[in-house]
Amino acid sequence: MPQAYKYIIVLTFLLPALRTPVFSQVTVSGPTCVIPGTVYQYVITGPWDPTSTMQVCLTGGQLADSTGTCTPTGRPLSFVRVTWNAGSSASLQVQSSKGNSTVKVSLSDTLTGGTILVATKAQQIAYLATPALVSCSASTGGACSPQYSYQWQQSVDLVTWLDIPNDTAQNLMLTQTVTQSLFVRRKVTETRSNTIAFSDVARVDVGAPAPTISTAN
Repeated sequence: MPQAYKYIIVLTFLLPALRTPVFSQVTVSGPTCVIPGTVYQYVITGPWDPTSTMQVCLTGGQLADSTGTCTPTGRPLSFVRVTWNAGSSASLQVQSSKGNSTVKVSLSDTLTGGTILVATKAQQIAYLATPALVSCSASTGGACSPQYSYQWQQSVDLVTWLDIPNDTAQNLMLTQTVTQSLFVRRKVTETRSNTIAFSDVARVDVGAPAPTISTAN
């Protein structure tokens, strides 16, 4: 047999093996930056067959549907729901007959709106005067690498709150005179998680207008 035909025969037998994957990976997808106490879902995929088995175990968390830390070893699950605990580290481990996978999770504090400085929390000003600076601490938490968007709001009844145009800094400096008492607070949006929180409230009390002097005889 010519040598060229021998190579063709060998390659013909090898091609099906080359097209067949040697190993398909077990994967887990879901949030890797989490807030303790919140329920998160993790999707699990793998090259399952009728004989496949799987177990999911957690470090630093618990299964939201059973409050345990491990699922029973059995048929593969397509997803699990997890509530993470406060702590320094956490992870989800999948052990299966088709391979293993681990997801490490970073923990973040719950978003805080900030605290208004006591010295600027209550003001008394004259009618048609301008309030002094309202100082508020920076927000914290909400994500592992948070990005904050601030918006100051005002209200006259602590029920209906309206955004103050262009006041989006950490602290509030009103530039217009005030004719009635009002309350102010800061709204913060953490843009990565799209969560919202509010600072405590500052009050500005406005005095009565000066009495009108009649010039009539």
